[in-house]
Amino acid sequence: MSVIAEKGEQMLLVAVVRGQPNELIIADLEFSLRRIEEHFEERFAQAGSALMHALQPFLEDCLLIQAPASAA
Repeated sequence: MSVIAEKGEQMLLVAVVRGQPNELIIADLEFSLRRIEEHFEERFAQAGSALMHALQPFLEDCLLIQAPASAA
């Protein structure tokens, strides 16, 4: 297992990856991080803003990054 941490302007996105992460996984995590930061930019500026419920669908997308297309 490997741990990947991507640092953005407002947050860190940390993922545990089974096996060795490749460039595609890292690029997908970077994309997810940018997408979350852009979408929630105003709420990050609000101290104490509760975001976990709103972030859930974005974080669930990260679970699908390495899922093979043939598994469907």
